[in-house]
Amino acid sequence: GATDSGSSLDSYDLCGGGLASIFTAVNNSIKQVVIPHKYKYWPITFTNADFDITKLKVYKSTNGGAPVQLASGWSYKLNPNYPSGYNTRTEPTVGEPTAARHLIEFDDGSEIVYPDCISVTSTSKTEYFNYIVLPKEPRPGTIIVRINGVQKSESITAGWSYMGSILNQNIKVAYPNPGDELPAVNKSGFMIKLNGASSYYKSGDSVEVYYLPAGI
Repeated sequence: GATDSGSSLDSYDLCGGGLASIFTAVNNSIKQVVIPHKYKYWPITFTNADFDITKLKVYKSTNGGAPVQLASGWSYKLNPNYPSGYNTRTEPTVGEPTAARHLIEFDDGSEIVYPDCISVTSTSKTEYFNYIVLPKEPRPGTIIVRINGVQKSESITAGWSYMGSILNQNIKVAYPNPGDELPAVNKSGFMIKLNGASSYYKSGDSVEVYYLPAGI
């Protein structure tokens, strides 16, 4: 067969071992170029939004492998557009907005590239309370309050007070930091208030109130 040693090849020498490369030029011309999608932000989608930010852990799974914890290269970010969308993808174009309130922001050079996958874990934030809601109206002089088995005295400075019936009271206290009383846990009912800087109970504590119902 005729051959051309120049750059413009219009025929192939089938006798010279070139059969395997006959379609090379054609294949190269139609090869699909896949541009990886790169993500600067990843939404945190916990069902319980009241999580402990300081206990966040981020895991990365590459090519379907086991998740590996990322010790660095990321930080927590509050969605500045919440409740509107905030773009998570940076390449090949900016897009894929999320309406999640809480985000993981990856450092420059540590972005996530598809098909890598991210999982985020945390623990529920410990909540502190200074109101106890009773199921029935008590006779005030009969009330006994115990927290974790320790009886508390009636005192307006370092104990408890019976407050009567209250509507829509946030029973959380701003402890250990200002603002920790939010998001609010609003309750209505007959209430006892714990008084003093250290008078509170927290998630998981045993709270017992003994009393005779009013009218007895």
